[in-house]
This record gives sequence, structure tokens and C-alpha cells, in this order.
Amino acid sequence: VVVVNRDRTRDVTATIDPEGFPTGRRAEVWTLGANSYLATNTVEKPNRVAITETEVTRIAGNLTLEFPAHSITGIHFAP
Repeated sequence: VVVVNRDRTRDVTATIDPEGFPTGRRAEVWTLGANSYLATNTVEKPNRVAITETEVTRIAGNLTLEFPAHSITGIHFAP
């Protein structure tokens, strides 16, 4: 699942219903983002725009996540 938050200033909270995806106890989450939608990586500051990785343990049911402003998030439901 890929989620794009196009809002420049507001984080968005959403609930994902994983029906039809493999069920499991965890989800791997990667988010590409920065402090500003105008941010770019440079030689001096190569990590202004970066990917953060997290693992979410979910027992059953829906998954609620917060998606940072101006970000792209990929979610992999691991078996």
C-alpha cells in the first residue's frame, strides 16, 4: 500500500483495512519526507530528504497511522 500526503502543512491520520492482504502480526513502513516541501538533498546536507523505516506490530484488525505532511509512505504487510 502506498499513501501520499500532498498537504504542505498538516499531518494526516488514516486507518487502513488490510482485508485482501496477507494477514500477519506486523507491517513494515517506509516514509520519504523532509521538514519542508521545498527541501532538497545537497552534497553538504545529503539527508534533508530521507527515508525513515519503522515496524508496526499489529495483532489483528485495522492499522491506524499518521502520515507526515508532504510525504510518501509505503506499507508492506508482512506474513
